[in-house]
Amino acid sequence: MSWTANTVSELYKSRWQIEIFSREIKQLLHIKSYIGTSENVGMTQTRTALIIILVLKHLKALAKFG
Repeated sequence: MSWTANTVSELYKSRWQIEIFSREIKQLLHIKSYIGTSENVGMTQTRTALIIILVLKHLKALAKFG
């Protein structure tokens, strides 16, 4: 282990951001039932919901700069 304290803190900070994003996804992604029965339909519906969440987060970030 030859990492500096700064490197470790940056890694932890990045990991924490991923944890926060994951928690928000779980809270916002209210998929109670899938439209179809195939795995592809479920993955497509999940990806679509994730894209919508990311677009909304981006718009929220842009609104703060205005």
